[in-house]
Amino acid sequence: MSASDARTRLLAPSTVRGMALVLCAGGIIGMIVTSIVDQIDAALTFGFVGAVGALSLLLVGILVPAVEAATSLDEKRAGRGGGRDTAPGGRRRQRGRPAGHSADRR
Repeated sequence: MSASDARTRLLAPSTVRGMALVLCAGGIIGMIVTSIVDQIDAALTFGFVGAVGALSLLLVGILVPAVEAATSLDEKRAGRGGGRDTAPGGRRRQRGRPAGHSADRR
């Protein structure tokens, strides 16, 4: 992990996954207990809590690999000296007039 990545990251993905698992487990346990006690409103509330936990697990599972792939791509480009003046093959473009441009055309 680079220094800039460590400064911008608020929580580690493993922490978010752990909190999401706690939400899922708490939601399931809450639904079971409140259903036994015959509190349907509370069971629905715990169902939504479990659904939020499952949704956060899905989002972390999708977004973390995508962000890491984009970061590694940016680091490759930065290391190779890429930028606006780099051709698709990594070759440096010639600065000056574009191809087919003639100074004596009027």
